[in-house]
Amino acid sequence: MKREPVFFCFLMVFSNFRDPTDHELKLFNDLKTAFDKGALIVAAIAARTKEEIEESLDCGLVKGHAYAVSAVCTIDVSNPTQRSLTSYLLGSKQKQNLIRLQNPWGEKEWNGAWSDDSSEWQNVSDSQLSAMGVERGNSDNNDGDFWMPWESFVQYFTDISLCQLFNTSVFSFTKSYDEQIVFSEWTTNGKKSGAPDDRAGGCLNFQATFCNNPQYIFDIPSPNCSVMFALTQNDPSEGLKKREPFVTIGMHVMKVENNRQYRVHQAMHPIATSDYASGRSVYLHLQSLPRGRYLLVPTTFAPKEQALFMLRIYSDEHIHFSPLTKVGGFS
Repeated sequence: MKREPVFFCFLMVFSNFRDPTDHELKLFNDLKTAFDKGALIVAAIAARTKEEIEESLDCGLVKGHAYAVSAVCTIDVSNPTQRSLTSYLLGSKQKQNLIRLQNPWGEKEWNGAWSDDSSEWQNVSDSQLSAMGVERGNSDNNDGDFWMPWESFVQYFTDISLCQLFNTSVFSFTKSYDEQIVFSEWTTNGKKSGAPDDRAGGCLNFQATFCNNPQYIFDIPSPNCSVMFALTQNDPSEGLKKREPFVTIGMHVMKVENNRQYRVHQAMHPIATSDYASGRSVYLHLQSLPRGRYLLVPTTFAPKEQALFMLRIYSDEHIHFSPLTKVGGFS
């Protein structure tokens, strides 16, 4: 199996959640951190039907259309309602989270608050405008680039796709990630599903055979440790003229005993599950897990589906990660 560039892609779907004090602020901070680290980010408003694709909304946005994120920032805004001498001397300011997007069409922009030439820009200092690349009173109203307030962004947009290149160099002055790579396969002996040497048990829908999949343990050394998994299957069409379909793959994570050394024989409730997709790769990002030992089970969707796979692990601390091969015990 060829090793591909170390890119991580995440799809965040946040439609129908409205918790402005916690989740929206955390999402903004996470997005800003990723953008500042050079992530490529696009956002979209999901189209629920074919008829909704490229449907223009009254606010100027378009459904089923990918917008590139070109800036994420927080600015100081003067409060125009406070004109007292005290507020002038103390500099009464409010914080405003903004995001800049680009419509690849080069037209059709957001027309609400903080859009081109909107009145909100009058409360921003010239120095901040210069740093943001905004020229007061001289905005091109139809070039496809526009700013909008974060609260409006989460009101309308439903999907964010993020592609991040991770620094895995040991010799680096910037934050780097520990990388571990495992090659394995889902394989079956061709006999009755669930035989001892069967390693293709399917997802949790098939609890009788689920534990026959490859199993891996990893230890979380501290609650602040962030771990990312990329599961990539071999291209079945490589070297062939006819395109062969990928199998559907995914991952489950379970909490196990800190001294676990033997394979698990009974399916447990997962604490995290990746998407299942019939594509080349799926991803799973774990944050703020309690310290302890965990079990990772990469699977195909159905039992007895065979494929080679590569599992890559990235963590901001070195973690112990190893396959579980010993058979014994009762759980």
